[in-house]
Amino acid sequence: MLYEVTPVTRPPPRVVPLPIMVDPMEGEALISWCHRLAARLGLRLHQTARMLGVDTSDPAWWHRPGPEVLLAISRRTGVGMKRLRAMTFLDWKGLSSQRNPGHIVGRWSRDLVRPRADCSPHCVACPQCLVDDREPWVRLDWLTGWASLCPVHGTVLIERCRKCHAPLRMPTLEVNYTPTLGTCHKCGARHCDAPLTIAHPPVLELQEKMLRAMREGKARFPGLRTCAWSTMVALVAQISWTLWQSRDGRRRLVLFVRIAQELGLPPTQSGSGSRAYELMLILVWMLRKPSERWSVILGVKPDTEQASEVVMRLPMRQRTRLLNILSVDATVRRQAYMRTLSDPLCQTDCYPDSDTLQRHGAVATSEPIYRKLLAIARCREGASVEAIVDESNHRRHRVDRWWHKYRPETEHKAIAESASPSRNPLAKV
Repeated sequence: MLYEVTPVTRPPPRVVPLPIMVDPMEGEALISWCHRLAARLGLRLHQTARMLGVDTSDPAWWHRPGPEVLLAISRRTGVGMKRLRAMTFLDWKGLSSQRNPGHIVGRWSRDLVRPRADCSPHCVACPQCLVDDREPWVRLDWLTGWASLCPVHGTVLIERCRKCHAPLRMPTLEVNYTPTLGTCHKCGARHCDAPLTIAHPPVLELQEKMLRAMREGKARFPGLRTCAWSTMVALVAQISWTLWQSRDGRRRLVLFVRIAQELGLPPTQSGSGSRAYELMLILVWMLRKPSERWSVILGVKPDTEQASEVVMRLPMRQRTRLLNILSVDATVRRQAYMRTLSDPLCQTDCYPDSDTLQRHGAVATSEPIYRKLLAIARCREGASVEAIVDESNHRRHRVDRWWHKYRPETEHKAIAESASPSRNPLAKV
């Protein structure tokens, strides 16, 4: 005998709401909100991830999560899906096809357009914003990898801890502790105590356009045609690779001094120490006259055959568009290189004084060649070895060698010996 059977659907598991509600801040990143939620509940980060149903093995869970992840978090916390989606990069069209977009924060120039293997994202922070917050939280813009200054306070964002100089990172939900936002993950120093550096206003305008281009997927900048955001990433990568892959740091310093003078940067005793901000300054300067100033940048790197290595790795369409932007005649490129080579700072026996370096070296203060030239300038001015070691952070044996070579008495003696007939084979007897 057959009986009619009605299938019984099992009800979904009952989701117990959290005892504490933490409202996301406007513009906050999802990973920052999870950190604050863990601290409010008194849980460790890996316990919070398990409670929210987050798969921490996927490095894209916080900036490009799947719909099932957002649904699980929404059911557990009561925060709407639309609000959670706004805390990620899902609606940023420029990043829609890139799981690991290009970054200028915490990256070497050769790795600018390569995928990131690490799961702990690089971060920047505004010390004044952390002071103003009742509870420190991380803005989503700070995790884009392209933010270099704060639009609210007009200051340069810090990339490293002021105490241990470790790069700022957001700990993932895999760690077995509850970190405090706004502090160094290594030494625990507070980022709100870091000194402030006033940013150049044109950089703020450029950063707003770049963040808008990341959201819209198209870059519109003066001096360039409308192009995809990925093409803009390749342009910045090409500039960075050309500048910092050159071993001749003195020729690069010549370019930085010229950029500081043409942008009208104020005199400074110490720079921002931010590679991202330095690169944005160079980009502001170049976008005013792209083709002409690209030839000047190529003057830093004499082997022009390898200067387009980043461009050659691009797809055909992006490569063609970028080569049109950077189209420079070979004669113009050679003239730019010769002009850079003939600059007094590039001569072997000519070094700038400390006043010139401190006045125009705002773009190059994080460069080792800048610190070396500043130490040599202090040696030539007769400063003591102890004072130079304290100012330049160089090792004492290196400063001793420079001091014996470049101090005034040594230079005068070398000039006198070179002028004597016995030492100068070109002198007439």
